[in-house]
Amino acid sequence: MKQKFLILSLFIFAFLSSGLNVVKAQLLLEENFEYVEGTNLTDNGWKAHSGTSNPVTVTSSGLSYDGYATDIGKAASVSNNGQDVNKTFSDSIKSGDIYASFLMQTSTTNSEGYFIHFGQRTIGNTKFFTKVWVNSSGDKVGLGSSKPADWFAITPNQPNLIVIKYNYDSKTSSLFVINGAIPTVEPVANATFTESLTLTDVGSIALRQYNISQNIIVDAIRVAKTWAELFPVADTFAPEITISPDSGAVDVPITTNIKISFNEPILDKTGTEILDPKPLITFKLDNESGADVNFTATINTGKDTITITPDAFLSNSQVYYIELDSVKDAAGNATDIFKSTFTTVALDVTPPVATIYPDSGAVDVPVNVVITIKFDEPVLDKTGADITDANLNSIITLKKDSITGADVNFTATINAEKDSIRITPQTLLLNDQVYYIKLDSVSDASGNVADTIIASFTTIIAGDFTPPVATIYPSNGAVDVPVDTFITIAFNEPVRNTDATDITDPKLLITFKLDNASGLDVAFDATINTDKDTITVTPSAELAKNQKYYLKLDIVEDTAGNEMLEAKESYFKTEVGDTVRPKALNAWAESLSSIKVAFSEPLDNVSATNTSNYTGIDGISAATLNTSEDTVTLSLSTELVSGVKDTIIIQNIADKALNVMAEAQKFEILYVVEEILISSWHFDTLKAAPNTQLVIPADSGIQKNVAAIYADGTNGSSTFVTTTSGNEITAYSGTSLNDERVTPANTMALAIVNQTANGKGIVVKFSMAGYKDAELSFVTRGAGTGFKNHYYEYSTNGTDFIPFDTIPAVTSSAWALETVNLAEIADINNASDVYIRIKFDGATSSSGNNRLDNVTIKANKFIVDATPPEIAISPDSGAVDVPINTNIKISFNEPIFDKTGTEILDPKPLITFKLDNASGDDVNFTATINDGKDTITVTPSADLLNNQVYYLELDTVKDAAGNATNVFTSTFTTIAAGDVTAPVATNAFLTSLSIANVTFDEAVDPTTAEDAANYTGLGDIASVEMDGTDKVILTLVNPLVNAQIYTLTVGGISDLAGNVMTTTYEFELMLDTTSGINNYAIGLIEMYPNPANNYFIIDNIENASMINVYNSIGKAVINKD
Repeated sequence: MKQKFLILSLFIFAFLSSGLNVVKAQLLLEENFEYVEGTNLTDNGWKAHSGTSNPVTVTSSGLSYDGYATDIGKAASVSNNGQDVNKTFSDSIKSGDIYASFLMQTSTTNSEGYFIHFGQRTIGNTKFFTKVWVNSSGDKVGLGSSKPADWFAITPNQPNLIVIKYNYDSKTSSLFVINGAIPTVEPVANATFTESLTLTDVGSIALRQYNISQNIIVDAIRVAKTWAELFPVADTFAPEITISPDSGAVDVPITTNIKISFNEPILDKTGTEILDPKPLITFKLDNESGADVNFTATINTGKDTITITPDAFLSNSQVYYIELDSVKDAAGNATDIFKSTFTTVALDVTPPVATIYPDSGAVDVPVNVVITIKFDEPVLDKTGADITDANLNSIITLKKDSITGADVNFTATINAEKDSIRITPQTLLLNDQVYYIKLDSVSDASGNVADTIIASFTTIIAGDFTPPVATIYPSNGAVDVPVDTFITIAFNEPVRNTDATDITDPKLLITFKLDNASGLDVAFDATINTDKDTITVTPSAELAKNQKYYLKLDIVEDTAGNEMLEAKESYFKTEVGDTVRPKALNAWAESLSSIKVAFSEPLDNVSATNTSNYTGIDGISAATLNTSEDTVTLSLSTELVSGVKDTIIIQNIADKALNVMAEAQKFEILYVVEEILISSWHFDTLKAAPNTQLVIPADSGIQKNVAAIYADGTNGSSTFVTTTSGNEITAYSGTSLNDERVTPANTMALAIVNQTANGKGIVVKFSMAGYKDAELSFVTRGAGTGFKNHYYEYSTNGTDFIPFDTIPAVTSSAWALETVNLAEIADINNASDVYIRIKFDGATSSSGNNRLDNVTIKANKFIVDATPPEIAISPDSGAVDVPINTNIKISFNEPIFDKTGTEILDPKPLITFKLDNASGDDVNFTATINDGKDTITVTPSADLLNNQVYYLELDTVKDAAGNATNVFTSTFTTIAAGDVTAPVATNAFLTSLSIANVTFDEAVDPTTAEDAANYTGLGDIASVEMDGTDKVILTLVNPLVNAQIYTLTVGGISDLAGNVMTTTYEFELMLDTTSGINNYAIGLIEMYPNPANNYFIIDNIENASMINVYNSIGKAVINKD
């Protein structure tokens, strides 16, 4: 193919070196026929799909069109009757648009027909679409599956640019004839056409030779998914430049590096790759005449960012000048020289300013206050050295009363930004006490030293010293939590952040993970109410089933400044959900190329459509799930053998909850095809014109004398002339070919004659009731001036005809078999009346003719369904130990109707559900049937009774073929009653600062009891060990603080019957190892039940001197010595 260049050869080098600046298109196919002249396309990557004679060849020169630039090559000559070829794309499509553009040149002497079209990736010989037609004078083109009604002008003997488009989803083909400049956006199509074919993909483009008189050259084929990819736009814009700091920026830090960025990769002004950008850059003081500034410069691997790093800090209050030489992009577009200035910040002479909390002189300061000192800039010590947590104590003084008072122990930390110091007293401060704090001088990065900070404050006289209590829902250890749960954290009083600020974003306080503190994060949002006492945690998506979750709340404080003693942790586990594995209920052949498999429940799409999960049958090419997701259709590329049994093996299929089949299942597959001769016409007694019959009944087959060929203007046919002179239909001598009779006869043939019959059609009418997959065949011959094409259309009412195929007619004296596959026309299967119209076109003389003989129609008989629906029930009949919350499911291997053949909307009237047997008491229930009408679900109105026999009866039902079941009965027995009470944690006590004991009111399950996650509040737990059957010993990683109160929370423990705690139990623990009291004896004191209602019992108090009991607001309610 050749490009058109209108530039003198003197400038060719300059033109090529600058490039066309065209964005490279993402083409699926580009064919410029860069092959050896005279070779066949089939020798150069194209494939033949029809015909073997007169191959498509490569011409001596290509075509050109302004603005449609391609590589130099040749072209293809599509100029004969013979071989048709196709070439596949790099990627086939199954949705959206596909475009193809090409150059074509015709001559004024041509033959009408279609010469180029799209095809499937495996093209076959019938599914051709988006067909482009040319007329016999070579000056018009059109679009359609048959001869188009509308034509659009082109110019013969010169290149014409054509674009075709197919939309897979709407089956719409479009034609664009480009005149002049190529549009940059897709214009309105000259023609559109809705295709009737059902496709598996679009994956090839084909060239068709249909007549020795056609005269077409095709070149420069491009295939793409968008118009823009067919016709890319030139890049004419220079790179865009941004700089940081911005040009004109002021107060720029003296430590700044300069960054120059581009919106695309750059080259230097000669077009060479930039390895060292420093030669491109001028960096000076003040302006372009100023003193040089020493620097280094680098460019990133993407070649779109230059970084300039000064060799030393910049000067304060100084103007700097940057200049970048011209650079280019890959298309050769050059920038102007780029210039920029900025001014650095003035010299800092102000010392750091500190703000202290509590304010100096503050009163009523909480006794658990954390003292903070914040600065307006990062600070160093007064010598300019870094301040760290390790050296803070050397510059901070905290005392009672004054500088001469007693020291107060504290810990101090400084943040990463070095502008905030946090001072935490190691114990609560005393009430009504003056405290003195001093911070030695600090400095900033400019060496400005601040004065020593001295402050004092007075703590509150008395008040609220109790930390807030948080309660998390779901409670710690909760199980069977719904997956749509909202998590709440409720406080017994309003709370705030530990720096005394309001909580505005509670998400910052919460950790939410899978399994434990080391698990994967769970996405969530969190809000706090206006009273500041409830946080709501909302997961971003529904929680996973049967999953353990971990939630942690960081420390907060109440409005009196009392902080929680530790962060609050909680674990819970979601509901188990569906655990029932799916079963294949039945498998059967729908046809020789299709098998259906019905399942007990909706399936996971991935496993259900994985063809590797279906074995034993050859050629399973696709698996498709129906809309109710419980039936799979398997498409076979290798057909079953009629009458031969096969076995299909089904395995590894999962349901929606990803429960996988328990085992592989096998089903026998048998399909029997009975091919029937519907009707045939041998024309033994057909008379020549003017006595030719215009209605010709079939003379053989099961529709003998019923099926007929019409040429009289009825049933959608044309009216053919039968006069002696100028007749259009007559009888000529025939042949015995395609004569299926025992004794074939060579008698007469039906002949269509005369160019006046162009466009007329005969109609073959027959019935397909009870039949499918028909085939029409006949033998034919013709004269050289006879009809060139047979156009096929079908109808089921004799009025509305739909085109479906075009076959070139035989124009020689040799008889040839013409076969038309009607199996792909689903509309005619089982239709009472079918009309096939054959239209003739292309005759050029009155003597031109086309003979048809031994017209035969065969079809397959429908296999009659004589088997009633198969019934499966869950629980199985006779099942025992059935859970009392069970729903009953009755499944069928095919859709069902009631015994009158009526659609089932409410299945409850069909069902009897009783205690014991058919004479027992009724059980209340509801019943539903799924959309696929193959599953009934029976839901008891309440939990079933333990250890009870239940009886279920289903009335007769039918399938679509009217096959009825017998009345179906089934029984099952529920599980016996047992322990349904969860265990109670009755007591907890410390035996040392590293050992805690927990006791329960019954034997507990060791797995849950020894799970450290079920015990929180004492820090990390090294081990949990059973001590007997109702007690555990906790060993802590870190010892507890002496004489400090801790709250141990216990939850999630189950007993030996599997009953799990539905609440959590909290115990306050404290051990003072310095008091001289027998601590173990204190630990033996037990109080139960806990929590209590109205009364409680205290055991082992012989050594106690007194008992004081307080209510929730701190009021003493019991005092006993």
